[in-house]
Amino acid sequence: MMPRRYFEIKGNQERLENIITEWLGVKYHHGGKNKFGIDCTNFIAVILLEMKILRRMEKPFYYAPDWYLHSKKDICLDSIQENIDKFLSGWLVAERFQYVSQDELKYGDMVCISVNKLGLINHVAIYLGNNKIAHCINNIGVVTSQFSYVYARHTKYYYRLFCEGE
Repeated sequence: MMPRRYFEIKGNQERLENIITEWLGVKYHHGGKNKFGIDCTNFIAVILLEMKILRRMEKPFYYAPDWYLHSKKDICLDSIQENIDKFLSGWLVAERFQYVSQDELKYGDMVCISVNKLGLINHVAIYLGNNKIAHCINNIGVVTSQFSYVYARHTKYYYRLFCEGE
């Protein structure tokens, strides 16, 4: 059986929409993981957890409050690579993530954004189709917004989730 896009499977798109609706308006809190406050990375992790894509959520999703002050790319890159390694080593129930281009962007794809001078990923969102994303914005919280030119031109990677069968 060929791998399918996770959000092509019946019911997954509706489940994602319901989860996002439940989280809309939750305030931003750096390192937060619950409805008292959450950040962009943990918001995506919670979505993956509630969709039963992620097996568990632990400390590796937390990053230092002064992450943006690190002048060496390797500090942040090592942390990002560690999270990727954890995803790939069994934290995910799904088969795999695959890089896609902006032209191929579809509902449910993850959008990794870099708006810093080092070019490191510092924001993540989930694409909802019709040029909209769901994400958690610093000082605001969980919102849906237009995937504007500003976000698009700073996007480093797009990931699509695949899994086996139904």
